[in-house]
Parts: sequence; structure tokens; C-alpha cells
Amino acid sequence: MIPAETVAQIKRLLAAEKLSQRGIARRLRVSRGTVNAIALGRRPDYDAQRREAEAEEVRPARPKKRCPDCGALLVIVPCVACRAMRKRKARRLAPAGPDELALELKPEHHARYLEVLPFAAARYYEQHAGVAAGPE
Repeated sequence: MIPAETVAQIKRLLAAEKLSQRGIARRLRVSRGTVNAIALGRRPDYDAQRREAEAEEVRPARPKKRCPDCGALLVIVPCVACRAMRKRKARRLAPAGPDELALELKPEHHARYLEVLPFAAARYYEQHAGVAAGPE
């Protein structure tokens, strides 16, 4: 990582347009790629990022509380763990139909799939959700 003063000097020399990027690289003993990245604006401003990170450390965070769902102490509400658990449960209990799977089956295979689907769904719910649901 090159010093901020060198980056500023490269920007000044590029603005003056008296030297080529290769000449600037030789003069300041940096790579041509670095000079090119600064010229095109592709190189991140590491000093600005560092200053922002330091400013965030000083800023007070939201007050931490006890999660009302799981009771975890000192979490920022809503609790990330509870939110992830809810998403996981919703995904696990969501019924999988032929439209959701986007299957492209031949007509005879699709008919068989629709026959077997209720039995497979009932077996899945019994094993994973603890719910006894039989085919109707």
C-alpha cells in the first residue's frame, strides 16, 4: 500500500498533464498499474475508508437489549439469530409444488408426479415438521 502523500502527488502530476503515466511511475517509483488505477479512479481511497472506520468506532451503537423471542442478552433487536431461525422454519415448512420446482416433464411423467406428490409431501411433513398430514 502506498502512502497517501504519494497518491496525492500522482493525482497532481496527472492533473498537470506534463508527464505520461509511465513517467510518473518512474519518477515516484510505483507501478504503472497503480498510476493507471489512480488515473481511472479504480483504486479505492484507503485513507478515506480508514477514517470512516475510525469514525464508526467512536459513534455510539443502538442500545442493546434482551431479545423478546429467545431471551438472549445484549443483542440489537431484532435478534439476528431469531430472524434466521424464522426464515429457516418458513423455508422448511413451505410446500413444494410443481410450479415452485419449475419441472419440465413429459405429460405422462407429469401425471405420475402429481399422483405421488401428496404422499411424498405427507411423508416429508411427518419426518421434518412433526405434523401428521395424510393425502386427501
